[in-house]
Parts: sequence; C-alpha cells; structure tokens
Amino acid sequence: MPASIPLKVQTTLMVHMDTITDPSKYRDRTRDWFDFFHSRRRQIIAQMITPEVIEEHKRDPRGTGGAHSRELGEVLRYIRNIPSDGKTFIYAMKPFHEYRLARMAGAGGTTQLIGNEIFKTEGDAAHAVFMSRLAELGLWNSPISESGLS
Repeated sequence: MPASIPLKVQTTLMVHMDTITDPSKYRDRTRDWFDFFHSRRRQIIAQMITPEVIEEHKRDPRGTGGAHSRELGEVLRYIRNIPSDGKTFIYAMKPFHEYRLARMAGAGGTTQLIGNEIFKTEGDAAHAVFMSRLAELGLWNSPISESGLS
C-alpha cells in the first residue's frame, strides 16, 4: 500500500469479505474516505489560488462577463460543495441596494449576521463571501481586508 494513503483508508481497503458478511462487525468508513478525499483535494485547490485568481473573482464574481478561468472554476466548485452548516452567504437587507454577510446554521439553528460591513452591490458581497470561505478553509491568508475589497 502506498505510504500516502492514511492508515484508516488502508484498513478500509484491506477489509475481508467475511467481516462484511457480519453487519455487527462492519464499521461505516464513509467519513474516512471523505476526510482523505478532501485533504487531497484541498492540497490541489490551494495551488490554484493565486493573486490573479482572486483578482479575476473580484472583477466578475458571478461569471457574467464570460466563463471563469479553469482555476477559478475549480476553486468555486470546491468551496460550493462543502457542507452548508456554518457556510457564509449573502443576506439581502434591501435587495439591489444593501447586502451583508451571514452564516448558515444547522437544522433548528439561528442564522447570524457577520460583522457590520454593508455592501452596495451583490457582486461586492459575493466576493466578500468568496474571500471569507477561502480564509475559513485555510486556503488564503493575505493582508486583504475582511471583505477582500482592498
């Protein structure tokens, strides 16, 4: 087995059929694979995040001026596919005029506004969400303001 595969996953790969035939001895290993996949994917995504990709997103967060670059598209797909509990999103205080950032809560939880910054456009708020998610995932640590709108 390659050393780059975590021990938990190696164990999963080496399960014998007689263990699986007895459900009381079977442990769901979905989380092991999820963690393995996301740690590998995060390494690849981190290499794609450059000042140019950040600037591309800042110019056109929704991709309305044409398709995003391959790198930005990959980064966006990755951060959009993380579980939504705790995710930052745009809250429209006055649609088309005032936006703030908020954090999603799990089932039965209360959504909370984040910070005091008010954005005049949805695009500016979308870029702030992008920068927030990158920071939360440990993918971008730059002296850019909280919103990424330096």
